[in-house]
Amino acid sequence: MRGWIRLGLVLSVIWVLVAFFYVRNSDMKSAQNFSSLAYSTCSNAKAAAKNFDLKECSEKASKAYQSMDPGPSNALVGALLPLPLMWLAVWLAVAVVRWVIRGFKAA
Repeated sequence: MRGWIRLGLVLSVIWVLVAFFYVRNSDMKSAQNFSSLAYSTCSNAKAAAKNFDLKECSEKASKAYQSMDPGPSNALVGALLPLPLMWLAVWLAVAVVRWVIRGFKAA
């Protein structure tokens, strides 16, 4: 295996790992923010009504989190989908550079 292809494979593996954890962390943070908003809204409404039983608010927050969290499948798509596009872009760039170099050598 040529050195540049080996380097591309290593960078691809690094990309998949970093992108997966970045997207997953972002999804979880968004779900947590939505859950916090749901809990805060519910608890404020309960406090205004002088009802301090917050079990229902916890359940609403949990449901809000579950509804907003797409799970690891979203992170997997975000990590793997760009790979073929990146490899294609690099292949096209290399092909164009080689084509231009051949043009200069022929002249």
